[in-house]
Amino acid sequence: MTLVGEAATLRRVTVLLDETLSLVLPSGELVPLVERGAALPIRKLETLSTARDQQPSISATLEGASGRSRVEVEVTRAPRGVAMASLLVTIDENGEARVELRARGSFAYATLGLATRTRRTGPFR
Repeated sequence: MTLVGEAATLRRVTVLLDETLSLVLPSGELVPLVERGAALPIRKLETLSTARDQQPSISATLEGASGRSRVEVEVTRAPRGVAMASLLVTIDENGEARVELRARGSFAYATLGLATRTRRTGPFR
């Protein structure tokens, strides 16, 4: 890389998430997935289990500053507490979030796109 100019300097700018992204449990309790101030990009993987016996689907409700969003996938019926789905949250440098919920043992999946708030830190001109 060649920089030209009188004051050519390399600057590092970090992009931070400006909100907390949480998973809403069936009880209504919020569990933080990605904390406010986390450096982007982010990739977070969580395992979700059934909340009751013979549950036909698993849903993930995410809450951020822009409100709540929900994604759901059908799963093989199983006893309560069995890990049946994987939740993957990725947020790129621009704050665009993608949520993917995949059922274990099948090809069933659902995706959701979210916009998040970000802020840049570092030297500015």
